[in-house]
Amino acid sequence: MKFQRRFPHPKRKKEEVIVTWTGGYDQTEVMYKDSLIGVIEDPKELIEGTEFLVDGIGVIKVVLYEDPYDLHVFFNGLHSPANTNHPKINIGSVSLNFFLPIILNGIIFIRLYSFHILDKKGTQYFDGPLYYLLLSILGISFLGMSTGVIFLFKRKIVGFLIAGSFFYLEAFLFVVSSTFLNWGESVYVLWLVQLMHILIIPIALFRVLEYKRHLIERNNPTEELLDDPVD
Repeated sequence: MKFQRRFPHPKRKKEEVIVTWTGGYDQTEVMYKDSLIGVIEDPKELIEGTEFLVDGIGVIKVVLYEDPYDLHVFFNGLHSPANTNHPKINIGSVSLNFFLPIILNGIIFIRLYSFHILDKKGTQYFDGPLYYLLLSILGISFLGMSTGVIFLFKRKIVGFLIAGSFFYLEAFLFVVSSTFLNWGESVYVLWLVQLMHILIIPIALFRVLEYKRHLIERNNPTEELLDDPVD
């Protein structure tokens, strides 16, 4: 059985590459403007990436990504908009890394508020400037991370900086508050979630940097590609 997919050019709306392949990727044909520009018969070569030099367009590279298996096409190093691993898709998915911290921020806010309202006669009650400072910063942190996520949905890199900064602020406040408040057994779960995201968010930075590099390359045409960027 053969499969086919169209890969539009990242800058020229009316131009595209058509890739046809078999189920085992042992016969992959690459077409441009109704002309066969190459055939790849070894899946290993496809995984490593195979390049074709085409007059008037430059270098077309076809790559088979693993986990999951999926074909990607690059035009002079730029992603085709049809690539499932396109940086603009990845930058949006980075926002998912902040959903749990936002929920956690709300839990910590409510917990601190409950210490103040419900336990005035118990050992958990505390008041004064420190309490109101923590509560205020947590509220600002919640709004800050939410704003950053909205920017990330709109593929704005500044959103990562905003959400990331407020996340680490919230994590610091959690550490401070957990040192003098009895959170019960739930503190271990909260600590685990915090630690997990402290490690995950820097990894997500690589996706942000990849998207930034994509924008730079897209907005700086080469001698072969003098068209205005459209994607």
